[in-house]
Amino acid sequence: MGNTILPFDELMKAVLEQLKSQKYMDSTLTVYRRTYKRIHIFLNHHGTDIYTHELGKAFLADSNVSKTTFVAYSCAVRRLDNYIDRKPYRCHHGDYNEQIPLVFADTLTGYLQECIDNGNKPATICSKERTCISFLCFVENAGCSDLSQLNTGIVSKALLTFSNKDAYARIRQFLNYLVEKGITEMDFSRIVPHYKRGMVLPTTYTPDEILKCQIF
Repeated sequence: MGNTILPFDELMKAVLEQLKSQKYMDSTLTVYRRTYKRIHIFLNHHGTDIYTHELGKAFLADSNVSKTTFVAYSCAVRRLDNYIDRKPYRCHHGDYNEQIPLVFADTLTGYLQECIDNGNKPATICSKERTCISFLCFVENAGCSDLSQLNTGIVSKALLTFSNKDAYARIRQFLNYLVEKGITEMDFSRIVPHYKRGMVLPTTYTPDEILKCQIF
């Protein structure tokens, strides 16, 4: 079976409709649409209106952008490649043991894009993504497939699954995003405990420090 050959406008619309069918948020679709417009301009500069794998690779190679933007470009190109290869839709989130539940994929994508827009570093984005995926996997396993139906019981139980309390701050930020976007009515970020790291005491003391201890 050969590849699907379409004028780029039609290809772009077909891929965007595919993403809409997966319940992607409008903000995420806007990011894809902007990327595809840049690819279309790139194709025009090369005297063609037909997208191919080779031109997709050339577009990426010619892109002088930040790492996070390049990751977004790469994802958009993979969507085009998969469509012309007639491959079914699949989630492209990280190659972690846990995969984002598809029902929450658009919400997480929108949140991470906002973090990128706010200037978060790639390592920070990666940490937030991993934590949110674990949290959302628990939410789905608890029988909640609609974040508007989230409740304090599910959130509290999900928090207990994290042995690394650094995750609390990341979950709190995500929950705050949900209420700000109107996805949840209640601000569940308020029930996330504030965790403080313990102070590391020195194993040796200077003579001055010993003297101060003796004085007190």
